[in-house]
Amino acid sequence: NNTLDFIGVKNNVTGFNVGISSLCCVILIKEREDLLASYANNFIERYTSESLLDELIDTGVKVNDGFAAILQQIEQEELVSVDEKDSYHSKNMSSILVQLFDLVYPTMKGLLLIAYFIQTVEEVYSERKSLQEAVNQVNQVLKSQGVAIDLKQLSKKYRTCVNQLSLQIPQSNINDTNNAFISVLSKRSIQREKTLRFIYNKMQEQGGLPVLSLNNKYLNQIINKIASSTSDLSEIILSDVGMISNILKIVNQKRKSKSVLTVSHAIMLLGHEQLHKIIKDFKSIDIVTDADQKKELEMIFLSSYMGKTITENFAKKKEVKDIEEVIIGSMLHNLGQMIVLYYHPEAYFKIKKLMKQRKKNKRKASREILGITYDNIGIHFARQWNFHFLTIESLRVCYFNRVGKTKENLMINLPFCSNELCAFSGGVLDGMHKIRLKELINSLNMFSKDILSFIEQSWVDVTFFSKKHNIEINRRLLAQISATG
Repeated sequence: NNTLDFIGVKNNVTGFNVGISSLCCVILIKEREDLLASYANNFIERYTSESLLDELIDTGVKVNDGFAAILQQIEQEELVSVDEKDSYHSKNMSSILVQLFDLVYPTMKGLLLIAYFIQTVEEVYSERKSLQEAVNQVNQVLKSQGVAIDLKQLSKKYRTCVNQLSLQIPQSNINDTNNAFISVLSKRSIQREKTLRFIYNKMQEQGGLPVLSLNNKYLNQIINKIASSTSDLSEIILSDVGMISNILKIVNQKRKSKSVLTVSHAIMLLGHEQLHKIIKDFKSIDIVTDADQKKELEMIFLSSYMGKTITENFAKKKEVKDIEEVIIGSMLHNLGQMIVLYYHPEAYFKIKKLMKQRKKNKRKASREILGITYDNIGIHFARQWNFHFLTIESLRVCYFNRVGKTKENLMINLPFCSNELCAFSGGVLDGMHKIRLKELINSLNMFSKDILSFIEQSWVDVTFFSKKHNIEINRRLLAQISATG
């Protein structure tokens, strides 16, 4: 109804009922179509029914047996088409629909709008908000973020789109030919839930993520001083992905109001005494006895730190305000990978082996072993811990969306770009890597020499950091851990 109001259409218009699942499918297929058009070598594949299902689940959308009917319906409405290889193609009507929502909600474009709905649903499920509170909040946000547009002043295609859309999904649309697909849906959902439940139980047993031992030592020294300052504490915490995660988790899980976005704010809210207790409970990475697991964890710490320095240099060059918020997004970008490595190392090394044996990328291998990708494991637990919405969105794989200057855009896109730049620092680049690097440079809207300068400066910084913490650095392994896929 809010959307209809903004485009000046009466609420009783027949055939305008776009659900979260159907809209999410349309947006995913449309975005994939745009990516395919951008790459000459087509190293990104079209969605199939199964891979689209995986992606939909990974976004956090609750799906059930009606998903097969949703796919049928968006095809019948000529939003998408499916070829003989079960590959999904975005059609013109799909593009118009996505553009229409982007026009109405310009600050919540594409999957950002979906992600907001998903987060609100999660808050209801976790009982942080009542259903009525959530409904009121959604209405308020949509009204404040929405922009009234006059369809008469726009192309006829938008009016046609409104008149033709009909995404109401009757359950009777599911026929016998979809039984196999429903079986896949069930299997994937079970696998995903099993993984998340296993990791959650391990978290209850093992406590928070480990931290770098030297950082832990420094932090205890500072907190024991009578005149310890927030800036001194923040400087150490912001160099340690384990510390950032643990502190934001403790602060935000207890809050029912707006989530805390920065470490500096968290320190102020906690106060000296409570922060002292939290720091004493930190577990050092030295408790990890398996040499391979510890080495991989060290590389994640270094990768996060390198991503931080690239982000910081970029933000300073572009004169970005609120740098700490963007830095935290960059440091936490590989949170899901770190969670799996620490709490489920057997699965982590199975994924690594599968990537090597079958030449699968990280996302495909993790889906096969865990039923869910690393980035979406991070998103799942960040939601459980009540992290700020923008921090959660910074954990996503966003490919190479244009990085602008708004806080929302920077926080969502820059962490991914910074970590991808770390991945390109690992040695000789093949043809595919060069194409990806070129797109990445374009998305950052900078000269390649400046980007390469960022990488080299960050490499100097992370080398110094590794020596300080007595970690033997491995450039190629660091790149492999940073890479998304």
